[in-house]
Amino acid sequence: MSGIKSAWELALERLGGDEKPLTDDQKAEIAEIESKSKAKLAETDILMGQKITAARMTGDATQLALLEEGLRREKARVRDEAVAEKERVRNA
Repeated sequence: MSGIKSAWELALERLGGDEKPLTDDQKAEIAEIESKSKAKLAETDILMGQKITAARMTGDATQLALLEEGLRREKARVRDEAVAEKERVRNA
């Protein structure tokens, strides 16, 4: 098996208790990552929401579906990046 761990495996490791406590600097950095991630998600909702509303107004179902899928993917990407960054901080 490759070196990539599933979310399940990562969660089990975290629950195992063998993880060292976070420093104050790590906690602050993780809080900053979460704050930036929430801001990026809100920005994405606003920008894509305007485009989605316009597609609904024109009745363009194909464009609407593409925009909604794009929104879903972009939000997932932002969340995944935040999780990866927080893991990097935790493991530093």
